[in-house]
Amino acid sequence: MINFSDWVCSGAGYWLGGRMPATVGKICNDTRNLSKNSCFIAIKTERADGHDFLQQAEQNGASCAIVDHAMGSANFPQFICEDTLAGLSKIAAFTRKNFRGKVVGITGSMGKTSTKDILALLLNVQNNKTFLSENGHLGIPLTLAKFTNGESIGVLEVGIDGVGAIEGLLEISQPTDCIITGVSPIHLGNFGDENSIASEKVKMAEYVLDNSCKCILAKELLRFECFKKIAKFCIIPAEDPGAKVCFSVEQRPAGRWLNFQIEGQKCAFPIPHLMSGGMVKNLVLALAFALLSGETLANIAARLQNWRPGAMRGEISTVNGRTFFSDCYNANPAAFLDSLKNFDRLFPQGNRLFVVGSFGDLELGKCRADENIRLGQSIPVRSGDRVVIVGECGGEVQAGLLGTSPHAKGVHCLEKTEQAREFIQAHRGAVYLKGHRAYRLETLIC
Repeated sequence: MINFSDWVCSGAGYWLGGRMPATVGKICNDTRNLSKNSCFIAIKTERADGHDFLQQAEQNGASCAIVDHAMGSANFPQFICEDTLAGLSKIAAFTRKNFRGKVVGITGSMGKTSTKDILALLLNVQNNKTFLSENGHLGIPLTLAKFTNGESIGVLEVGIDGVGAIEGLLEISQPTDCIITGVSPIHLGNFGDENSIASEKVKMAEYVLDNSCKCILAKELLRFECFKKIAKFCIIPAEDPGAKVCFSVEQRPAGRWLNFQIEGQKCAFPIPHLMSGGMVKNLVLALAFALLSGETLANIAARLQNWRPGAMRGEISTVNGRTFFSDCYNANPAAFLDSLKNFDRLFPQGNRLFVVGSFGDLELGKCRADENIRLGQSIPVRSGDRVVIVGECGGEVQAGLLGTSPHAKGVHCLEKTEQAREFIQAHRGAVYLKGHRAYRLETLIC
């Protein structure tokens, strides 16, 4: 349980009238995402002042708030800071300093959230973990501020969107171990190229290795020189029988199984049916860490049965006779390809509707056109399928699709997401939804 007296000890501020909440489940700055017993932090931006939403936060279940002045409109406990963001950072730094367990930092261009969720599941981490994908300069302090010594490990997702961004995040999070999932062309408008992304991601590995702790890498990272230099100090699972940690996927009559060998120990686990091939690779990284940390095979096998895809991350729902495969939380080229393959595996019959969002310049920079064409080439269209492409660059996706698929006949390019609704309403069958978060494709589920 969080010790709210520690918030005062951090020097961040004080509890108004000495009133403290009984419990806090998470700290959140958006009243729309509050759950019961959340702590609402009021943040001022150019567009809005969070203090104006304090009553709404209380109505939505918040048990307290972090504010920069006393608010008479609220009846719940208030923690007063001179500046709420600076106060949050002080609380997070103090909490991290006093946390006695290990903190596993997880970074990479793709798979961070699914790897974080899998590892937290395997290690039975309930509280000390990143909520959803709150992994940046605001999200990491939000996560660290609620860490407690009631659990001996923390699982922290770390995301960056530009050169030089990771140093500050490492300073506050101080990971003792890490997992790096891979590098993919994303946010190239900020980075320039994949080598720049790799040069940022490797800083987490170097930070951890300086303290002689565990660093687990995806094998594909070895295509970058900066990761080759540290490879001998890292754990790199591979489909090579001679590797220290080796694995293979086996198709059995009852489904897919993951065969695993680590430090001479052999084991096998059934792979959840909805898990994509890319997520299986993330499972391998999480399994390696869990087993090397001493978690038992029995616990891992039992917990793995409870795995489900996260919201809008390969989530399946049935609405009005249509089955939606919603993978629209975010998108990058590697994740898109993995998602399309998984949808095709789960729904192999025709009469499917693909709704995809094209890539833009900010995401992929100079690689945009090539990646959009490659995306079109990757859509597994069969007889009876239809494709709707959303976004300004949809013509590039369409060109790739029409150039490779003999079945690509019902293809439509639209500028706005809402224009796709009529195609969905006229469809009966499986619907695939994936695109950049800005498209909000989940709003088409109807």
